[in-house]
Amino acid sequence: MGGFWTTVIASGLQALEVFRLRQFDLLIIDWELQSFGAMELLRRLRSVSTRTSSAEPRTTAPVVLISEQPADVPPEDIERLGVKRLLHAPLELDEVARELHAVFEEWRSAYPDVPLSDDPASNAR
Repeated sequence: MGGFWTTVIASGLQALEVFRLRQFDLLIIDWELQSFGAMELLRRLRSVSTRTSSAEPRTTAPVVLISEQPADVPPEDIERLGVKRLLHAPLELDEVARELHAVFEEWRSAYPDVPLSDDPASNAR
């Protein structure tokens, strides 16, 4: 979609397992995520993993939250958890693609030295 390689993960629990195996450059999370809520998933992804010796979060990738209704997200959580956009359905795919490109470009300009997920250096973590 829009030039991005995508992976669809059905639940928060599956997402945590997938993040044990690989990284992503941008996250789109449905506010109505199954297993547990989107904010709980983000808290877990941004916290230090107990399964690795690294003192880094599982991911630092920027996040786009999509919700059918305006999401009740505390402003301090938005910033702390790396939510860059809150989008509300219904959405047109070209609108989503524009937003994703804008978020990724903003993040990339702020973090030019962070290896992308398909960079061999990112797999060394």
